[in-house]
Amino acid sequence: MNIEQYIEKNFDNTSYWFEQEVNRPYHAKRITDAINKVFYLKGMHKVKNREDAVYKGRELITRKTIINYAKTVIDFHNTYLVGKPITLTGNESTVKTFREVYKLGLYDTVDFNVIDHVNKFGDAYEVVYIDNGVIKSKILNNADCYPVYNDLGEYLAFIEHWTDGYSSIAYYNVYYPNYVERWTNEGGDMHMYDSNINVCGLPIHYHNNNDEDDLYGQSLLDDIMPLLDELEDVYSKLGDAIYVNTLNPLPVSTGVRL
Repeated sequence: MNIEQYIEKNFDNTSYWFEQEVNRPYHAKRITDAINKVFYLKGMHKVKNREDAVYKGRELITRKTIINYAKTVIDFHNTYLVGKPITLTGNESTVKTFREVYKLGLYDTVDFNVIDHVNKFGDAYEVVYIDNGVIKSKILNNADCYPVYNDLGEYLAFIEHWTDGYSSIAYYNVYYPNYVERWTNEGGDMHMYDSNINVCGLPIHYHNNNDEDDLYGQSLLDDIMPLLDELEDVYSKLGDAIYVNTLNPLPVSTGVRL
């Protein structure tokens, strides 16, 4: 099945099929998960939802201890895997060409960013393009990426979609195997404002192993976040217990009045 057959089967050949594709439930769930991980890495942890209380007639601001150890774990994995430049071996002339490509395209940095996204989100998306004769790559934001697979797991197309936070204008970069279309609803109506030949094919989709899904990876944060959430909850409650109840106790009298 090619992308034309996929569009005909699922969207009745509508020109705006990509609008319906990005709203599919499994895409929405995956994008929401990626956004939540971005917020988590920025310090928006579960412990911040702890409710404040009333103590001695006054409002008590409960402790909300944040442990940003997840970043350290991710950085350690990244450095361990690609902390040093990749060594290329093989035919001397071929290796020389690849080294030039790596140097001009800054691919040591690209490799690090690919690993970083895979460890953080389980997936990474790399767009390869040619800029004035130089082969370069761009790593896309995971929250904007919608790879299109059919029921057999064949990679048919790719959609990069985001909405401007100020103007609420939606943008769609629709990648086909041989060309790219750029759409927007600026002005009120969906229209295509650019189209280019795609000489490098579809964006490359990297992902790690996932026992539940062969098409998408699993983030390291899925294992780290629950543990850190429990630690942050315990540390916060322990801090309240020490500094509020122990150092600033509430007097209580018991017994029978004579």
